Amino acid sequence: MPQIWNQEGRPFDKPFVKFLAHGSMTSNPDYWKTVHVFFNRLIDSHGTPTSELLHWVNQGLLVGAKKEMRPSAAIAQQVTYTILVEIIQDIKDDDSRLEAWTTEFTPKLREYLTCTGTAVGEPGAAFGYVLTRINDAKGFERIWGTECQYLIHLMSESPTISDFNVQFAQVSGNWIKIVLSMFRNFGQHEANPSALKRFSIELQKVAKAALSMILETNGHWIDGMRFLATLLQDRAFTLSDLTTYGLQDLKVLTSSENVVKLLHSPSSEKFIGVLVVLLTRYKETREIWKTVIDEAIPSIGLIGVTDPNSLFSHILSTSDNRKPGLRPEDFVLADGININLVREIAMTLKSSDHERSEKMLRSLINLRGRIFSRVAMLTMEGILVSPQTATALLILSTLYLKNWSEILGAVLQKDANLILGESMLDMNSQELKQEDIFANWDISKFLQKIYTYR
Repeated sequence: MPQIWNQEGRPFDKPFVKFLAHGSMTSNPDYWKTVHVFFNRLIDSHGTPTSELLHWVNQGLLVGAKKEMRPSAAIAQQVTYTILVEIIQDIKDDDSRLEAWTTEFTPKLREYLTCTGTAVGEPGAAFGYVLTRINDAKGFERIWGTECQYLIHLMSESPTISDFNVQFAQVSGNWIKIVLSMFRNFGQHEANPSALKRFSIELQKVAKAALSMILETNGHWIDGMRFLATLLQDRAFTLSDLTTYGLQDLKVLTSSENVVKLLHSPSSEKFIGVLVVLLTRYKETREIWKTVIDEAIPSIGLIGVTDPNSLFSHILSTSDNRKPGLRPEDFVLADGININLVREIAMTLKSSDHERSEKMLRSLINLRGRIFSRVAMLTMEGILVSPQTATALLILSTLYLKNWSEILGAVLQKDANLILGESMLDMNSQELKQEDIFANWDISKFLQKIYTYR
């Protein structure tokens, strides 16, 4: 560390700022830890004017932090903004401190919120970290309240149809990164009660504003649904956060009227992810899942099994293997075979879109109606199709897929209970035999293959 004072105690300002602006030059995280300790001593000694410290941060540390490459980029951002917060919090006069939050911190936060592209160093995580370390209640209220109101203002200017609002999408994306970082950090240390309360109040205001516009536009505001989905489905957001942060109003999305309306809106794909989180939190609303299945896989009419824009495809597109969340016993599905689904899959297997149909059929059979929410870490097992329908689809594979024996083996290894006994197969076969697509099905051959694996 270079000497920054002469014998009269006056700083060699320019050389020191130039030194700080270079960053670590070797992407060394230990450099930033040392810088933090150094500035803490300067702040505690009260021997350097606040204006001087802020100058070193603005002209030195911030410049150097932006030059950092991995692995020190993240810690460089976090240390720099932490030092800035510590300098401002050390200001004794209330009015001067509040002014410093407005002039020194808020503009940097707004600059990040409105920046385009991906910033090096994860500044969203850094801002989330330092915001939870602010002990000045009035300062936190001004900072957080201002940025939340800014986001709400962008919502009011957002299109009421499905046009993509670039400004809202960019700002809300960066805002969510900050919020999720705050979730993590509030849970890792004892937070200032007033700051936590203000955080919850402002978060609730934002969620209410987004919810209001989503319902007002009948799901045509795709940006808003994407915003809610991104927030609720991130692993940093726990189900208890709905209550902790006053987001119970979102439960209105689970009403039968809203579910049907939003499932058939332009934002349906994102809405499904939001709905899964809400159904997991509010058990009394889980009967609404039957409405989802009835809309996605109707017993009469076109399902659209190979249409990437169909509701059925939207549900399947969320597939990913994550930890359990929703259980079959929590839901009520109609018994019996959805012959409409079976017929449509059979028809597409005969069509030119055979490859896509085969892939989809494999998914339904192998997962026994299991779908996964890609981001929410929630698994819905056995609640997409009934066991009888899953069995019928497996039987269908014996007629249309050359390697059906291989598929059957894989299914039985995963779920030996899928084939519900010989009596169930006989009952299924009687119903299926009435369909032309199953006229040539040999149940004895099928049973023989099952016994081979059992």
